[in-house]
Amino acid sequence: MIFIDGRSWLEGKVLGVIATGNDSGDVKVLSNVALTFNFMGMIVPPWSLACTIEREPLSDESTVLEVANVGRSVTIMAKLVKSAKLEWYNRSIEDLSKIREEVMIEAKEKFSRVRGKRLKIITRLLKGLSKM
Repeated sequence: MIFIDGRSWLEGKVLGVIATGNDSGDVKVLSNVALTFNFMGMIVPPWSLACTIEREPLSDESTVLEVANVGRSVTIMAKLVKSAKLEWYNRSIEDLSKIREEVMIEAKEKFSRVRGKRLKIITRLLKGLSKM
C-alpha cells in the first residue's frame, strides 16, 4: 500500500495476538502473525502477544492473566498512538546518502575494533585443536 497510496492502511494501528495450539505451533503462529502485520505498519506493544497449549484456556488462571494483559497493553498503546498523531513510515527522508555514509563509517570502525579480538580467539581455539 505504501507504493500505491503513499502509506499502509494499517499504519499506526495497534496489534494484539492470542494463539492456542500444541507444542511450538502456537508460538510459530503468534510470531508469524505479529511479524507480518508489523511489516504492514502495525504496532506490536510489549506484552501484547499470548499463547497457550491449554485445551481449556479459560480454566487456566495464568492464561487468563496473559490474555487480560494483551488487552491492557493494546489499549494503553492505542491511547498513546491516538494522542501522538504520528506518521511512522516516511517515503521522503532527506539526504539518504548522508545516512548511508555515516552508517558505513560506523560499521567499518566497529569491524576494525572487533576484528583483532576475533582473530585472537580463533587463533587460541585453533592452537587448542592442534594439541588434540
